[in-house]
Amino acid sequence: MKIEYFLKALCLAAVLWLFASPAEARHANPMCSLSAISDDAQMCRLSPAVSAESCHEMGIGTLQLPDSCLAPGVRTLGALNLFEAACDRGYGPSCVYGAVLIVQRYAGIDQDFTRAHGLASTGCEADDADSCSMLAFFYVNAAGVERNIPAARTALEKACALGSQEGCTMIDNLPAN
Repeated sequence: MKIEYFLKALCLAAVLWLFASPAEARHANPMCSLSAISDDAQMCRLSPAVSAESCHEMGIGTLQLPDSCLAPGVRTLGALNLFEAACDRGYGPSCVYGAVLIVQRYAGIDQDFTRAHGLASTGCEADDADSCSMLAFFYVNAAGVERNIPAARTALEKACALGSQEGCTMIDNLPAN
């Protein structure tokens, strides 16, 4: 009999959650709070028990939160913090995700090529092909660093060696200087 009451309560909770207004949804979803996202980023930076890949996935999840949950700028900044935490711990895909958010000036993020270059460099060192390709972009376009075609070539060669067809193609399109 107790199980029957538990199942009824569970069904009622599910129905209430489905029909909750956006304001109620904010309180129902624990990720719909800036402090929760900040806590996740802090945990990703400090806790060896949390994998860098998990931090990356939390960043993606934060970007996917609905507008009714958090404003786009808040979501983007929270995701960037999670991507940077995962990048700092050597998870290369997070490095390029963070760099793209910065370069593209997504909601609430200042365009800072030096910061984005640092993320791409860290990702390339962690053997992430996309980070290496992006690092070449910074060197070719003098974005956050001085123009350096030999460094761009090295980054693209590494991207190519890591399996990036785009990196292999871009090597042939590099300017002479």
